[in-house]
Amino acid sequence: MFARGTRIEENRALRRYGMGWLVEHVGATLGATFESGRDAQQSAAQSAQQTARDTQRKTAEETARVIETTAPKNGSIPIADYDEKTVGEITSRLDALSDEQLRRVKDYERRTKNRETLLQQIERRIQRAS
Repeated sequence: MFARGTRIEENRALRRYGMGWLVEHVGATLGATFESGRDAQQSAAQSAQQTARDTQRKTAEETARVIETTAPKNGSIPIADYDEKTVGEITSRLDALSDEQLRRVKDYERRTKNRETLLQQIERRIQRAS
């Protein structure tokens, strides 16, 4: 209450204003402290909620991007725009595919471009999955 005051100043204030003033002053100080703490708590909660919403939004956007780049557009190949992708681009997506999807990619690759290095990598992943 009298953070910088001395004991003498505290006693003078008590005599001058009385015990009622002291109780009111302490009460007001505690009330202000409580309000400040409550405001800080609400602010922290709002910040945490906003962070959670931002994280959910970013996760949803990333998931949508992954689905968009790996989902089949023609229903048969589980990698979108397969025919336009390089061996490296296709290889980077193979680990996310199931055994059945790998077999479909392998069959399609054999029927179309028949790139031996890619066929070998697909076969290795099929063997690992089995």
